[in-house]
Amino acid sequence: MNKTKLISILIIEDNPGDQLLLRENLLATNLWIDEIVMAETIAEGVRYLKEQNFAVIFLDLFLPDSRGIDTFLELIKANSRIPVIIYSGLSDTQIALKAIAAGAQDFLIKGDYSCSLLEKSVLYSIERKHILDALEDSNKKYDLVSKATHDMVWDWNLLTDEVYRNPEGWKKIFRAEGKEMGTKEEWASRIHPDDRERVDITLRDAINSPEQQIYESEFKILRSDNTEAYIKDRGYIVRDEKGKALRLIGAAHDITDSKNKEEELKKLSLVAKETINGVVIRDKDQNITWVNNAFTTIYGYRQDEVLGKTTGSMLHGAETDMKIAEDAKRHLLKHEPFAFEIVNYTKAGNKILVNVQVQPIFDDNGNFKQSFSLITDITQQRRLEEQVEKEKIVKQKEITKAVFAAQEKERSEIGRELHDNVNQLLGAVRLYIDMARKDDPNRESYLTPASEYTLTAIEEIRKLSKILITPLINEQGLVDSVKDIAKDIMRVHPIKISVITNDFNESYLSDKFKLDIFRILQEQINNTLKHAQAEKILINFKENNGRLLVSVSDDGIGFDTTARKNGVGITNIKSRAELYNGSMKLTSEVGQGTQLSITFDTKDLMNKCTEIHALKEA
Repeated sequence: MNKTKLISILIIEDNPGDQLLLRENLLATNLWIDEIVMAETIAEGVRYLKEQNFAVIFLDLFLPDSRGIDTFLELIKANSRIPVIIYSGLSDTQIALKAIAAGAQDFLIKGDYSCSLLEKSVLYSIERKHILDALEDSNKKYDLVSKATHDMVWDWNLLTDEVYRNPEGWKKIFRAEGKEMGTKEEWASRIHPDDRERVDITLRDAINSPEQQIYESEFKILRSDNTEAYIKDRGYIVRDEKGKALRLIGAAHDITDSKNKEEELKKLSLVAKETINGVVIRDKDQNITWVNNAFTTIYGYRQDEVLGKTTGSMLHGAETDMKIAEDAKRHLLKHEPFAFEIVNYTKAGNKILVNVQVQPIFDDNGNFKQSFSLITDITQQRRLEEQVEKEKIVKQKEITKAVFAAQEKERSEIGRELHDNVNQLLGAVRLYIDMARKDDPNRESYLTPASEYTLTAIEEIRKLSKILITPLINEQGLVDSVKDIAKDIMRVHPIKISVITNDFNESYLSDKFKLDIFRILQEQINNTLKHAQAEKILINFKENNGRLLVSVSDDGIGFDTTARKNGVGITNIKSRAELYNGSMKLTSEVGQGTQLSITFDTKDLMNKCTEIHALKEA
């Protein structure tokens, strides 16, 4: 305090003798006193406070209108900015100490002080009050700052181990109510166990290093709602002249959002760097600002060769469809996400086909900032697709060829049956009828065999018709159609045909698939009848573990599969099976019979049946 500044003093004391003594002692000091005002009651003192300013107040706690600690409380209620010195008797010491605890700056015992002590008390009280007021203002500012930010201001007294933390900041960081005064342990218990030891070592090293003034650390903390947060803690170390740390004053800043974004960016950066797809980032003018390693691998350009340039100026060439390029540019100008396929050229001049996906990026205000492109080289994929398509065409031609061959074979067999069997029967009928036309007493003997041969011819034609006409699969079903043909065959051939269904459910199969399976079984039964010399044929339908197995086995003479090539019939069977992604297996040994097995994946089969049905409808 500047001793040359004139001060006014208020004395609230009802005893005239004590008033006079205190006044004379004050005037005897070196204080520059402008005025000393006397008040005998608390009410009178409060009135003076409203009328003028005072540098310090001397207060007797026992007055006519107020007694004890209430006297002090009534005074500071009226004005808490002026320092108060309790002026009490020896018997009032305990109450005076309570007043000190409540905010008074000092107390003097009446008649037990010197002028120098009185002067020091006044100067100390005024200075202390200024410091406390400044600290209070500072704390209020800290509170205002903490309300506007996510910081928690703290002040750690290393001598007493007491820590001040502004409650508003604590609440924001920990999502729980906090108190102003606490200990180091309360804070340490909130630090995540994974970081606790590291933070403790960093803090201890900072405090114990005399030359270090700044403490700084980042770590995770545990919130009251069981979530985690990231904190950046930074403080200034106050030391004495010997370098011993006395106080640590700082702020804890919640960096959870920025830390999460940082981690997300690291992950995205790792993905962008390590992905096999080319990544290009362009500014709002479409100039390249960054490419990843995959881009340089695909195109052969170094990163420094493409920065600041446009993709069109470097990657387009003779066979690039400029309509696609212009359409892409229009999407970019509209700031729309889009995807397209286009021909590009590498640094070496090689033509490649790429799939490009473009995503615009906007700032927080919704303004277009840059664009992000993901480039996939699909050159090899397209070649494979074209190769598969060619193979499909070749396979379809093979199937068509096999079908035509089977049809020709079937026609030949029917022609042979008509020529060798039906024609012979009809020829005999004609001969008998011609004989009967003659007026011959044996006419009846000619007509009887003619009638029998006619019936036989009709039966043979009926059998041929049944072979030619597509069975009513959609009405009768696959299994029943197979059983019918088995019965028809057993009528004219000395062979037993058994059909085992194993609770086979054909309801999910398309009519087209059922017909193809019927033709496969028909083909294999005919092969068996012609070549196997079998006595038994077993047809088996079985579903197990998502697979459908259809098999035809016989007990015939068998054959060496390695010594005989597949004929038209087997080729036709294989082609029909492959139409539904089925696999065919033919096993046989001489003297051990033959088995034909065809296996389908039921899930794949359902999809394939739907696909073929759609193609048929189209």
